[in-house]
Amino acid sequence: MSITLLTGPLLLSKENLLAVFDEANAKYPSEACGVFTRQPDGTLKTVPITNIHDDPLNHFLMDPYGLLNLCLDGRLDGVVGLFHSHCRKLPHPSTADLALIELT
Repeated sequence: MSITLLTGPLLLSKENLLAVFDEANAKYPSEACGVFTRQPDGTLKTVPITNIHDDPLNHFLMDPYGLLNLCLDGRLDGVVGLFHSHCRKLPHPSTADLALIELT
């Protein structure tokens, strides 16, 4: 599976995919979200971030404290991608997703 980013496709390992699926299942029916970080050895790590949106069943907003922790751990510059689940929608970017991409 690949996730397309502004910089191109990000190839995920089976472990990354299972981590995303596990997080989505654990947070269901709310949307799960998080980031992928590039490790010093080149592998990707899946890092869940708490969804703090007021309407988590339909939207996501990553907890800034979760992102701050990445920064404090020196991992924020290693963020190479984001993920979030669409629990009751097609697995395609929504209008809101596309608008958010335009802002970044």
